[in-house]
Amino acid sequence: MRIFISHSSKDKERYCNAVVEKLIERLGKNAIVYDSLTFEAGEKSIDEINRTLSLSDLYVILLSANAVESRWVKYELREAHKKLTDRTLNRIYPLIIDPSLEHTDNRIPKWIAEEYNLRYIARPAKAAKLIIERAKDVKWSRHLYFQQRSEIFVGRNDLVKSFEERIDDLNLSPINTFIVTGLPNIGRKSLAKHCLMKGTIISQNYEFPQISLSYQESIEDFIVKIHDLGFTEGDEILKVASAPLEAKINLAIMLSKEISKIAEIILIKDDGCLIDYRGKISNWFKEIIASPDLYGQVLFVIITRHKINFESIRNVNSAFFLNVPELNKAERIGLLRRLLQLNKLDLDRTSMEQVGQHLAGYPAQVYYAVDLIEKQGLSYLQRNYSLLSDYNEQEVSSLLEKYNESPKVFNILSLLSKYDAISINLLYEILSVTPGYDEIYNKLFQESFFELEGVNGEYVRLNEVIRNYIARSGFKILPAHRKKAQELFEKLFTNDETPWYNANDFLLAIRENIKQGKQVDTEYMIPSVYLKSMSDLYDDMKYDDVIKLARTALEHANNTDDKIIYETRYLLCSALAKLKNSECLKEVRALEKDDQKFILAFYYRQVGHPDKALAYLNELLSKRTEMSKAKREKVLVLKNLQQFEEATELAKENFYLYSDNPYHIHAYFDCLINTYYKQPEDHLLYELLVKLGKIQSEKARSMYARCNALYLAYVQQDFDSALSEINKAAIEIPRDKKYALITKFDIANHFDKIDIMQDTIEELEKEGSNSNTVVICKSKLLAKQNRVDEAIDFFSKNIKYFTEESKQRFCARLQSYELND
Repeated sequence: MRIFISHSSKDKERYCNAVVEKLIERLGKNAIVYDSLTFEAGEKSIDEINRTLSLSDLYVILLSANAVESRWVKYELREAHKKLTDRTLNRIYPLIIDPSLEHTDNRIPKWIAEEYNLRYIARPAKAAKLIIERAKDVKWSRHLYFQQRSEIFVGRNDLVKSFEERIDDLNLSPINTFIVTGLPNIGRKSLAKHCLMKGTIISQNYEFPQISLSYQESIEDFIVKIHDLGFTEGDEILKVASAPLEAKINLAIMLSKEISKIAEIILIKDDGCLIDYRGKISNWFKEIIASPDLYGQVLFVIITRHKINFESIRNVNSAFFLNVPELNKAERIGLLRRLLQLNKLDLDRTSMEQVGQHLAGYPAQVYYAVDLIEKQGLSYLQRNYSLLSDYNEQEVSSLLEKYNESPKVFNILSLLSKYDAISINLLYEILSVTPGYDEIYNKLFQESFFELEGVNGEYVRLNEVIRNYIARSGFKILPAHRKKAQELFEKLFTNDETPWYNANDFLLAIRENIKQGKQVDTEYMIPSVYLKSMSDLYDDMKYDDVIKLARTALEHANNTDDKIIYETRYLLCSALAKLKNSECLKEVRALEKDDQKFILAFYYRQVGHPDKALAYLNELLSKRTEMSKAKREKVLVLKNLQQFEEATELAKENFYLYSDNPYHIHAYFDCLINTYYKQPEDHLLYELLVKLGKIQSEKARSMYARCNALYLAYVQQDFDSALSEINKAAIEIPRDKKYALITKFDIANHFDKIDIMQDTIEELEKEGSNSNTVVICKSKLLAKQNRVDEAIDFFSKNIKYFTEESKQRFCARLQSYELND
C-alpha cells in the first residue's frame, strides 16, 4: 500500500507536513509518497512523478488556493485521473485544506466537483485520519478476506434492535453517549460499531479516534486526552490543574462541541474513570453529556466492564447503554461456521458441534479456535480442548510461551507495562539504546501484543491481559531503558520542542520528575499525575516517598474529584501499613467501612497480629464473599497461623481464578506441601511447579527454586538434591534468603536432620526473621527431639497473637510428632 500526497509546497509548513507526519507514525515512511521523502534530491520532475504514481494505490490531493494554481499539482492530478480511468490506480481522494477555497471554485476540475463530496478539513489530524480510512478501503478492495472477516457479526439481534428503537424514538431527545458494558473479549466494540452502522451513523470503514481512562484518572485527564486528539485548536498542554470544577466542565463541553462539528465519535475504553465498579457514572461526566450544546448526534462510545447502575443513568436522557452477555450456543456455532467458511475450512456437522461444546461464549475465543484449526489442524484441537476451556489464561500463555527463553521480549513488555500509553516515537527513542529491540517490538506488534490509541494510532499501550500478567509477575525494566527514559523525560520537561512532544508524553515526564522529587509547575499537576506517581513508588516499595507525596497531594486537593482524593488516601494507608506505622490506624478512618476492614487486616498482618487480621477478614468476607483481594490476604494470614488445612481450599480457589499469578501458584503449592502428610498430591504439585517455572520474573524464579526443593524432598524423597537446590537459591537470590531458610528448615524437618534444623534456626535469628517464625521452628525442633511436652509448653508461652483455635491446632500437630515417632 502506497499513498501519493499531492499538494502545494506553499502549504507544507501550514498544513501538509503535519498530515504526513501523522501518516508516517501510523503507516511508516515507505507507505507515503511525499516530495521531501520520496523524490530524488528533494526535487520534483515529471519522471519522478510518473515513477512514484505508477507505484501508488491511493492518490490524495490536498486542495487549496495555492494547490489549484500549482502546475505540478495540475499535472499530478491529470496523470492520476488517467490511471484511475485505466484502473492502474485504485482511488483518488480530494480534501480541501484551505477555508478560502469553496467546493464550487471553478479552478477545481469539474469531474472532482461532481463526483466527490468535497469538504473543508480544518485540522491535519482529521485529514490524516480520513486518509487512513480511505487506505483501508483500498486494502479491502484488493484483499477481500480482510473486509469479510471484519464484517462478520453474529447474533446480538435483540441488543441491536434496542439501539435502533432508541435512536428512532422521536419522543426522546437524541443521545450523544452510547455505553456498552460487559467482560473483556465479549465483543463490546464490535457490537457498538455494528449498532452505529445499522443506525447509519458511521460507515464500515470508519475508524474511531480512541482514548483510555483508568480509575486513577478524572476530568483533567479527559480534557487533556480529548484535546490531544488534535481536532481542536492549539497544540499547547492545557493547564487545568487549579481551575474550578465548573470551569473544567465548561472547557470539556467546549472541546466536545468542536469535535461534534466535524462529526467524529470518540471511543473511550474506560476502567473506572467515567463509570466506577459500582456502575455509577461520574457526576462531572453527567454534566458534560447533559449539556444542550452536545445534543443531536452520537459523540462518545464508552466501552467498560462495569455494568451500569440504572439509578445512576435514569435521568440522563442523552445516554443509552447496553450490556453484552456471552454468545448463546446458536450464536457460537453460527460464528464458528462463518469463520470456517471464510477460511475455507471444511468441518462436518458433528465436528462443529464438538468444538462448539468447548466454546464459552467469547467471540475472540471462536476466532482463536478457528486459528488453531487452520494452523495446527482439527485433530490437534481435539487433543487439546483445554486450550479453549482455559482461553483467558491461554490468550496470554499462547502469546508468551514461545518467548520464555527470550529476555529481550520481557524487557520490552516490562517497559510498556509501566505506562498507560506512550507515543511510538518516544518508545523508539528509548529502545534505540539497545540495538535490535525495535525489530523485536515490531514483531510483537504484529502478534497483537499491543493496542493503538489516538487519532491515527500515534500512541501504543500494552494489551490489558498481558499488562496484568507482567505486573503480577514482577518483571523489571532494563536499566538501560530506564536510564534513557529518564533522560528523555528530563529533556522534554525543560524543552517542549522535542520532535516527539505531545500531551501524553509530557504528562509521563511530569510523573517521572515528581518521583525524583523535582519541582513541577502546579498548573500541570493534575491529580491523576500525583496518584499514578504514588502507585509507581508503591510498586517500587518506596513507601516513605508514597506517604510524602500523598500528604502533598491532599494538601492541594482543592477542585479535585472526590474519587481521586479517596484513591490517594487508600494508597497512603497502604504505604503506612507496609511500614508498620501506627498512623495507619488514624488515616484509615477516612475510608469506607469495607476498605477500612481490609486495610486494618493488612496492617495487623504486617505488624504480626494475625489474630486481629483474621477477625477483620472474616467479618469482611461474610459480607463480600467474592472480594478477591480479601481472599488472597486471608490465605497469607492462615498460613502465618499455621492453619494450612483451612488455607488450602481458599488457595485453590484463588489459583483457579488467577492461574497465571505466581503468588497464587506458590501459595497453593505451599499449602499442599504442608498438608502432604495427610493427602499427597504429587501430580498437582508437579503441575503447579511447571506453571511456576514458565514465569520468568526474579520473584517467580525465587518461588520456583523453593518449590522445586520441596518437590525434590517430599515427592522424590531426594534429600541431597533438595538441600543443594535450596542452598543455591539462598545464595543466588539473597534478598529472599529468609524464605529459603524456612524452606531449608522444612526439608531438614521432613528428613529428621536435627543438626541442620538447629543450624538453620541460628541463621534465621541472624537474618532477623519474625519472632513467631523462630518460635514455630524451635517448637518443631523440640518435638522432633522427642520433647513434645516441652515443645508445646515453649510454643504456648512464646507464640504471639495466635488465635486459640490456631494454638490448639498447632499443638495437636506437635503431638503428632510423638505418634509418628
